[in-house]
Amino acid sequence: MINYILLKTGIKDFYFYFYIWRFIRRNRGGVEWNQFNLRYDWIGRIYTVASYKPEDESLPEEVKYSMTMQELRPLIDWLQRNNLGEIIMPTIRKIEGTYSYLVKFSPLFYEISIRWFLFRALLISVAYYLYPYVKNLIEYVSK
Repeated sequence: MINYILLKTGIKDFYFYFYIWRFIRRNRGGVEWNQFNLRYDWIGRIYTVASYKPEDESLPEEVKYSMTMQELRPLIDWLQRNNLGEIIMPTIRKIEGTYSYLVKFSPLFYEISIRWFLFRALLISVAYYLYPYVKNLIEYVSK
């Protein structure tokens, strides 16, 4: 039962990954995509840069982070409207030497990993190899 749940979760992860790619393909170059100055990479991560004013440099880091999140609110709302809110996770990193943060929206995988993929490929290979033997055994027993 646990293996079935993990398989189902892994299949959902693949579906979400392809949903993100379909979203990127359909929206890149669009009005909102250009308005938020978004970029993407081959893994399906979406990037943008959020800046704060140079006069806010003396503020505590938490306040600058909060101001950055306020600036990103329209972008986050747009992603939510396109059903990406639960399948991508934002990470924010300060760009040293500038008044900006790099905001990266990455796909959120629960089960997918190289190990998961290799294990499933091994199971399918073994099942494919054993199928003729099991079929012959079932025919022999049913006679």
